[in-house]
Amino acid sequence: MKETEVVCAVIMIDNLVYCCKRSKQVKRAGFWEFPGGTVNEGEDKEEALKHYIEDELNTIISIDGYLGTTEYVYNDENGEEKIILHAYLATLLTGMLERKYHSEGLFMTFKRLKTLKLLPPDQEIVKILEAKYNN
Repeated sequence: MKETEVVCAVIMIDNLVYCCKRSKQVKRAGFWEFPGGTVNEGEDKEEALKHYIEDELNTIISIDGYLGTTEYVYNDENGEEKIILHAYLATLLTGMLERKYHSEGLFMTFKRLKTLKLLPPDQEIVKILEAKYNN
């Protein structure tokens, strides 16, 4: 089975969480996710995350801490793939969250976040956030 390590940024401002909707041009289109990307072999996870956020959102972030890791096995039209998602809390330093690869991107409440069609690994990150922030 293919294994893919992925990193994501959980960007929060005033108890609102930033989330993006995958565009129609990518697999698992239409699902919502925390922004980030695939970690290449030998690549530092935090550096990979900073690079992806700068590339995808034209934004510079600082990493404030590790939030947690989730795993999920997809068995769909793309084949069987295990996703290992590492989530980090992040702060915006510069930039305007200009989406290049997502059809939407919004800051939202935890309540709204739970109503979205989130990717399964990201759903688990929401549970970690809820426990951390008692929502």
